[in-house]
Amino acid sequence: MPRLLRLIVVALLGVGIGLLGYVAWLLVTNPGPRDALGWTLLAPLPVARGETATAVADGRLYIVGGLAGLPGEASAEVSVYDPAGDAWSTAGHLPTARHHAAAAALGGTIYIAGGGPSAADWTPQATLWSLAPGAEVLTTSHEYGAITRTWEFVGAELVVCDPDELVTRIGPRTRAISVSHITSPTGLVFPVAEICAAAREAGVLAIVDGAHAPGHVPVDLASLGADVYAGNCHKWLCAPKGAGFLWARPEHHGWIAPLVISWGYREDADFGERHGWQGTRDLAAYLSVPKAIEVHTTFDLDRSRALADDAEARLAGLGLERVQGVPAPFMRAVELPPGDPDELWARLYEEFRVEVPVYEWHGRRLLRFSIGPYNDEADVERLVTALDQCL
Repeated sequence: MPRLLRLIVVALLGVGIGLLGYVAWLLVTNPGPRDALGWTLLAPLPVARGETATAVADGRLYIVGGLAGLPGEASAEVSVYDPAGDAWSTAGHLPTARHHAAAAALGGTIYIAGGGPSAADWTPQATLWSLAPGAEVLTTSHEYGAITRTWEFVGAELVVCDPDELVTRIGPRTRAISVSHITSPTGLVFPVAEICAAAREAGVLAIVDGAHAPGHVPVDLASLGADVYAGNCHKWLCAPKGAGFLWARPEHHGWIAPLVISWGYREDADFGERHGWQGTRDLAAYLSVPKAIEVHTTFDLDRSRALADDAEARLAGLGLERVQGVPAPFMRAVELPPGDPDELWARLYEEFRVEVPVYEWHGRRLLRFSIGPYNDEADVERLVTALDQCL
């Protein structure tokens, strides 16, 4: 796993979004031990004694083999053939070796993996050689600001695309796609299943910010196909703040380390155990989630959807059109005339007791309204009346 991608997965553990940021941090800032040749050792690499593995990357052929004994371990010589100069060179030795070497090249990175001396001793271990100076992460302009800033903080080469260009923009240097299930600033539902399928086919990590999804749209993690998915339970599921979850495909469990190392972190622990105990945190929010799910089944979601549709139509009557795309069932963003967003936000609350976010988004002033199970027609009427008087 490229070190840049190890950053994005861990940030979701406590409250969803924070977990995604932690994962991004792991991908970029926690590369593991390095030797002078640039190999990043993710775990002891068992390469087959007397066997070889080959991979092609960056126009060169890499051969791992020719094992030579070292004190206490074995090493695999890495030979490189450059067809441009018709010349061989040695890139160094890869430490430790046992059985069944395998190599593959993907997006400018060579992955070499192997297993222990028997099936019972097999562990998913790998060492990688990064040829590219930076990993490319595809995302959109609709993402939550904290996620975008996390990628920037860790030094990812962030490529911002239109949502319908994400799949076609996957290239040889792409390491991950970071995308929302439901977008926070624009209230749109993205086709994450299709995006994740394309990412998997291309060998690219799919990381989904599902903060607004649980309790809002169906969330079937197996069918969505994400590599990493983070969700919040305190939004549409109405659990207390601090309740969220991080889900990762089993093949990623080994490299997603917990944000806090505590009693659950031991060699034989599974993914949930390693992440579940985080010091002396208050577990009350987590324990409330089953009851929140139970209560959520009593909500009249069809009524909420109809009320959101009605609010959108009435705001359109004021000339406030919804941001284009597939709208979230209960959350919509409409474009306002140019003006000071903070001033309007304050007026709506102080004069009309209407609490809605008003903000700038790429040079456009937007207002996003949300319809919860507790809202009714009178709330929509108050919003429409307030905007009619303020704009």
